[in-house]
Amino acid sequence: MEIYINNCKNINNGTISLIEGRLNILYAINGTGKSTVAQAIELSSTPEQLKDLIPYKYLTENPLIDEHQPSVVCTREINNVAVFNEDYVNQYLFLPNDLLANSFEIFIKTDDYDTRMENIQTLMKDIQNAFQENPDLEQLIAELTTFISGFGNAQSGYSRTGSIGKGLAKGNKIANIPTELVEYTPYIQSDINASWLKWQGKGDEFLDLAEKCPYCAGLLPNEQKEVVRQVAIEYNTQYLTELQKMLDVFEALENYFTESVKENINRISRSNTEFSTEEINLVWQHFFVQKL
Repeated sequence: MEIYINNCKNINNGTISLIEGRLNILYAINGTGKSTVAQAIELSSTPEQLKDLIPYKYLTENPLIDEHQPSVVCTREINNVAVFNEDYVNQYLFLPNDLLANSFEIFIKTDDYDTRMENIQTLMKDIQNAFQENPDLEQLIAELTTFISGFGNAQSGYSRTGSIGKGLAKGNKIANIPTELVEYTPYIQSDINASWLKWQGKGDEFLDLAEKCPYCAGLLPNEQKEVVRQVAIEYNTQYLTELQKMLDVFEALENYFTESVKENINRISRSNTEFSTEEINLVWQHFFVQKL
């Protein structure tokens, strides 16, 4: 079977001989027109589409003269042509990170997808409006976030590096002031105790200048100076800050705790001794499993 190809892209004219019932291979270097031959044979039955193969040198002709028209003539009728589409393979079948291109549009974006997305957007807008119009809700979420982060980051639910661990792990020293520091109770239990501790700590470097108080110039013997220094040791700023933060959050969320959780939190937050990991994990489990 002979196929005569004329004026198809870079092919002026040529003849392809095919032996029926055999595998015929057209072998040549890139750019010699192998793909053009395949396209020409595929489009041979559709003259209108065959015009897509007009040689580049004739594209400026208008109208195109007859002898420059693309044509494919075969010595016997061809009813069916199957062409290996490399572009299709590259676009759909051999993708590095997906089964096929546009998989979202094919498998997910169904007829009612847009409708469902609009419904979701409407719900999200209602939620946003609820937050904007209800500052108490926003405050509650902020307090819950502080409460959750207070447990720290650990698979068990509690970490000593969290605010609870830093502020409450060794007991509540605001509610349970050491005997030797009981005279400082009004300052330690005041609402501005953190500011007072910073102020009190600044005088430490002046204590040894004389046996007098660097604040009031009253008599201050050496043994009393050690008591003054003990305040900074027992109540460092980080401890006090973390402790007060968690106590405030516990109080703010009290109405959201179950009675058992509330009882555990009150015991832990007011204890003068270190709580156990089991005790704080019990609070975590009761609150987050039963309440949330």
